[in-house]
Amino acid sequence: MDLQKEFTSLRNEISELKGLLLHQTSNEKDSEQILTIKECSKLLNLSVPTLYSYTQKNKIPFFKQGRKLMFLKSSIINWIKEGKVKTVSEIQAEADDFLGKKKK
Repeated sequence: MDLQKEFTSLRNEISELKGLLLHQTSNEKDSEQILTIKECSKLLNLSVPTLYSYTQKNKIPFFKQGRKLMFLKSSIINWIKEGKVKTVSEIQAEADDFLGKKKK
């Protein structure tokens, strides 16, 4: 076993782990970012008037400070995920799970 090769391999793996940790930390900070209505509109690819309509109908999570609307990026991403249409296999798995619990 070549000690130099093992050391180099370990150092590369540590560098990769550091990179992954830094990337994860930056993603967590990014998700807690507060967005203006224009930034949210750009993120969702919706017009500003459409967003105003969604807030008026309480269709989208938002905060209001005085007259200013603000959006928490993580809440917007979760809102998008909640609207996900389930696949046939996901629906089948839920039905099997439900029927399995009902039989017991």
